[in-house]
Amino acid sequence: INHWFFRKYEPLGATFPFLIIVAQPPAVLVFGGGSLVSDLLYTYVVFLCSLGLSIVVYRLSPLHPLAQFPGPTIGKITQLWTLWQTLQGYKYLYHKSLHDKYGPYVRIGPNEISVIDAPAVQKILGGLDKGRYYESGRHKLTPPAIVCLSGEAHADRRRVWNRAMTTASLKEYEPLIVKRALELVSRLHGHQHAPIDFVAWIDFFALDLMGDLAFGGKFEMMKDGQDSDGLGKRIRWFVKASNVVGQVPWLISTLQSIPGVDQVVREFNSFGQNLAKKRIENVAMGTKDLWYHLADEAGLENEKPSLENSAADGIVALVARARSLCSAQDS
Repeated sequence: INHWFFRKYEPLGATFPFLIIVAQPPAVLVFGGGSLVSDLLYTYVVFLCSLGLSIVVYRLSPLHPLAQFPGPTIGKITQLWTLWQTLQGYKYLYHKSLHDKYGPYVRIGPNEISVIDAPAVQKILGGLDKGRYYESGRHKLTPPAIVCLSGEAHADRRRVWNRAMTTASLKEYEPLIVKRALELVSRLHGHQHAPIDFVAWIDFFALDLMGDLAFGGKFEMMKDGQDSDGLGKRIRWFVKASNVVGQVPWLISTLQSIPGVDQVVREFNSFGQNLAKKRIENVAMGTKDLWYHLADEAGLENEKPSLENSAADGIVALVARARSLCSAQDS
């Protein structure tokens, strides 16, 4: 009954199902006349084993909607396997090995498929709502970034991003790119007679550049020669935490109700808003960087994006830098 109910009415968080599952064995004993002292542990074992067996049998059976797709048995049984691969940091290599073995469509979780079929990409990205994975880095009280949106809301936000990524706009970013590239070369020349951490310097360069584009600068990591305020470390932590939590999206709302976790996520979003306010205060109106388009300083939208929404998209640019850089370095 529990399996059927939660499969049909999927909960948005883990708190309610956890309380229901914990409360049922004692309730059965109370109303069934059993002993809470001597029979409780046995009842819990029988109840949880029965529930687990029901879930496993269904997920491996032909009755499951994804039964036709090949994949590893452990992945069909539990999403925790994908979570483990994510924690190891090599999920992309694991997925590649699965596609090499099973083909373009692989069932990597009980309700999840990995697709590398190019013709299907447009239909998936253009016709399906986004899953709850995209909510993993956002607190419920903060505005959604473009990556969290679907449908008309996504189309509205996408317009400002499209203007920011035209050929003409990219040409306008060249002076900022050249400036930071020359600074990187100069810094590396200054260390030519000593060993350097090249990966760290590329990280400093990318953060300084994206800070210039998205928020008018002020990071200056190459100048300091280090991540002095911990910004890069904070972004990497945020990316990793979001990626891990995104594998078990039903835990997101429960985790964010924990005071410490709640504070970390909200502080990161507040950090983006503070950067946005400094950009407005310190950079002349009309300076054509990425923020110019995200905030619609040209006034092309019917409704001007709010500071909070523009800041959320600015943070997306910084986080995208971290993910793209990590992918390039791993390659």
